[in-house]
Amino acid sequence: MSYGGLLNQIAHVYRRPLEDAPEDELEERTDRFGQRQVEDRFGQPVQASVLVGSYPCRSNRPSGGETMQERAHDVAEITQRVYFNADADLREDDEITIVSRYGRRVVTMANVKLVKHVEDGQGVLHHIEVDITSQRPSGGLSETEAVSG
Repeated sequence: MSYGGLLNQIAHVYRRPLEDAPEDELEERTDRFGQRQVEDRFGQPVQASVLVGSYPCRSNRPSGGETMQERAHDVAEITQRVYFNADADLREDDEITIVSRYGRRVVTMANVKLVKHVEDGQGVLHHIEVDITSQRPSGGLSETEAVSG
C-alpha cells in the first residue's frame, strides 16, 4: 500500500483573508506569523476564514491525554498530529476541519500550531506533518443543554 492509501480522511483547510478594506473603517495589524489581520474599530475580524482547499489526510488520536484550561467554562485542549501528502497547502495559524471517509466530522476548526515538511533519505519532500489543537467542553452540561435547560 502506498503512502497516499493510508490517508483515509479529508481535511478542509481555512485561512484568514488578507484583503484590504476601506481604510477609514479598518485598522491593520500583523500577527506573530506576519499575516495581516484586518479588524473593525471594535477589534473584531471583518471576514471569516476562507476555504483554501481540501486534502486527503490521516489523524492520530491524541497522545498524553488532555490539558485542562482554566476559563469561565471548563474546556479540555486536545493536541493531535495530522499527516498530509507533500502537495498540501498548509501554514501555521490555519484552521482545519477533518471529516472521516464516512462523512462524520472528526475534528472541528482546530488551529494549526506546527507544520513540518518531512523528506525521504534522498532529500525529496515525502509528506507533511501538522500538529493541531482543538478544544472541547470538559464535564458538566454541553452548550446546547446549558442553553435549553
